[in-house]
Amino acid sequence: MPPGASQAEKAAAFRALHEGEPFLIPNPWDAGSARVLEALGFKALATTSSGFAFTPGRLDGGATLDNVAAHTRLLAATTGVPLSVDLENGYGPDPEDAAAAILRVAEAGAVGARRRSRVANPAAPCPASAGPFLTRGSSPCPLMRGRCRSIR
Repeated sequence: MPPGASQAEKAAAFRALHEGEPFLIPNPWDAGSARVLEALGFKALATTSSGFAFTPGRLDGGATLDNVAAHTRLLAATTGVPLSVDLENGYGPDPEDAAAAILRVAEAGAVGARRRSRVANPAAPCPASAGPFLTRGSSPCPLMRGRCRSIR
């Protein structure tokens, strides 16, 4: 990416990565690791909820949406590559909560996001909101991915 690339340019580059050959996307936990990973040649970065939470001594899941938005803003300003953000469970039980979280991190500079759902019963189906949950052509954060894990 050229230095100073716009969010729209980063989003287009991120989409192009997903349309091409498989690629590796590493998980920086802070601005320093993000700079190192970018310098190593990675074309995009994806935040890690646990790595970010552990850095100041929190447990995974201990970061608030305000914390994640500030972290996103810092990483987006520190690097010149597309950034996807781990939104844990979407910061609420409803698809609207996840949509609000996506908009928050998009405003902070993200061009992608993902969330995961956890269900206590491995035999139970994942909730419908575990799949892609926001598809708006006008969204500044165009690539969303959901994942569901069963926990025992």
